Amino acid sequence: MIKKIATPFLLLIRIILFWIFLFAVLRLTFILFYAGIISESSTPLSDIVQTFWYAVPLDLSMAGYIALLSWIIINIQIIINTPFADKIHKIVQYILIAIATIITIGEIGIYGEWKTKLNFKALEYLKHPSEVIESDKTSLMIIKVILFIVLVSLLIFIFNKLFYKKLSNSKITKISIIPFFLISPVFLFYFARGGFDAIPISQSSVYFSKHTIANDIAVNSWWNLIYDMSHNMDIVDKNIYESMPKQEAIKIVKQLHKVKKDTTISILKVQKPNVVIILLESFSADLIASLGGKPGITPEIEKLIPEGLLFTHLYSSGNRSQQGIASVFGGFPALPLTTLTTTPAKMHNTPTITTRFNDAGYNTSFIYGGQLRYGNIKAYLMHNQFQKIMEVDDFETKYPKGKLGIHDEFMLSELLEQSNKKKEPFFSVLFTLSSHSPYDQPLQNSINWGDSEDQFLSSAYYTDKSLGDFFRKAKKTNWYKNTLFILVADHSHNTYRHWAINQKEYRHIPMLFLGDVLKDDYKGAKYNKVCSQTDLTKTLLKQLKLDATGFSWSKDLFNPYTPEFAYFELNQGFGWITPGGYLSYDHFNSRYFQNTYTDSLKTEKQKEGAAYLQVLFQEFIDL
Repeated sequence: MIKKIATPFLLLIRIILFWIFLFAVLRLTFILFYAGIISESSTPLSDIVQTFWYAVPLDLSMAGYIALLSWIIINIQIIINTPFADKIHKIVQYILIAIATIITIGEIGIYGEWKTKLNFKALEYLKHPSEVIESDKTSLMIIKVILFIVLVSLLIFIFNKLFYKKLSNSKITKISIIPFFLISPVFLFYFARGGFDAIPISQSSVYFSKHTIANDIAVNSWWNLIYDMSHNMDIVDKNIYESMPKQEAIKIVKQLHKVKKDTTISILKVQKPNVVIILLESFSADLIASLGGKPGITPEIEKLIPEGLLFTHLYSSGNRSQQGIASVFGGFPALPLTTLTTTPAKMHNTPTITTRFNDAGYNTSFIYGGQLRYGNIKAYLMHNQFQKIMEVDDFETKYPKGKLGIHDEFMLSELLEQSNKKKEPFFSVLFTLSSHSPYDQPLQNSINWGDSEDQFLSSAYYTDKSLGDFFRKAKKTNWYKNTLFILVADHSHNTYRHWAINQKEYRHIPMLFLGDVLKDDYKGAKYNKVCSQTDLTKTLLKQLKLDATGFSWSKDLFNPYTPEFAYFELNQGFGWITPGGYLSYDHFNSRYFQNTYTDSLKTEKQKEGAAYLQVLFQEFIDL
């Protein structure tokens, strides 16, 4: 009897061992692909090696779930022992191997840009595969396809050669199903849950390093994706970021936004100027020397800074373009797990800055050299009621194109041409493109520092050069003297400093007000208070004496009584920045990613950030 029942048990063990092996191979693939970034992050080799050991609990958990399918098939095969059952079992495993490999390849595709593992938010972009393809270099896309084919073929070969054994070749009696049926699930449950403790396994179970990338490597990608999706599906009617009584959270948030007096300091000479916002794609503060970056990346912006008002402690609330656009034009902070722009029913219930300009008699427009369907941005811009929205197809063959669209020098020329023809006052927005992957702009090799981000830095250099040309020409126009220009980033990007995504430095972005309409006292000045890109909405409306009601998450930065703080989203929680320090917090695992506050302040500031996120997320649910 022992010999007869040993085969099903042995096959199940082989299946589990194969999946532990497969996850190790995929982990090694990721490590080799991003060896450069790992090195630049100063992560010790010992930490990278240890990821294989620390990864075992979550790998075993995922293997346990996968082995459950094998357990079902094996039970059926014990009853109906046919070669066909072996074929079905192998086909199921092949499909699962392909899925696991696709997840890893997908993660390889986004990690260099997003510094995060594949999650539910990332899957939203797969609704439009062409956008993903256009955002990637053709050579990299080909490499990924080849890598997928090679990995799947190799893993299937190893599975068949070393791990899978046909049950149809064994003599199995029906009575042998009883111990297998009863005992195996206990072990599978133990593996999948990570033991019999009250608290099941989570990502924090494998976190071991102070280096984010090492922890990301250790976390099983498939397990993480399922966990992230299951949490995201709960947000339809449940606030998964609730951490305190609702009234307590509301009270804290109201206190955070409380000002002693609703007043503002005017920084403009003109009451109704033209407003031109140049929304800079993926511009980190590290690109700007005046914000602490290395010199030489954006010399043209440096020339403009003495003419304007530079915001030195401005932070992006999100990490994607659609998040930044909702923050800048709607004063609505970025959300973990989901985005406002991809939920039309909710975004239609939010106010936007453009409607206020329309009401004030401005001619409003938004132009972009790429496709605005990405992240459902076009739907949000239409909700803004821009009177004119133009994207790549609207320019036909007027300008040469890269893979993603028309490069910045040509779009800035278009902005200049349109502005020359517009009736004043106008509110115009140009969203730049060239500093977005695949960076196939004309000056591809401008910066060669031997860093993995050299291509990105070169693209920023190109955008900067294009901006310099634009402003030199704009200053010769009649409308320039009556125009407020605002340069602001939609979000940041990984740079030569390789900050972790949960560090405030990663979220630090530039914003510059400039133009002849600025009062002389503010030319060459700096605004040094902690603030967020979401604050631009109310700040600008207040300066123009337009209606700013309804923008409850935005602050007027020129009100002397405005409190200083900035929030940023993380899938697991939030970041919270004040003049005294900052922290980033994992809500689901109740732990700090980063913290610079003293012990006496840490709990207080964590509670402020938790209340902010809780109330924000509840408002999103209720929209």
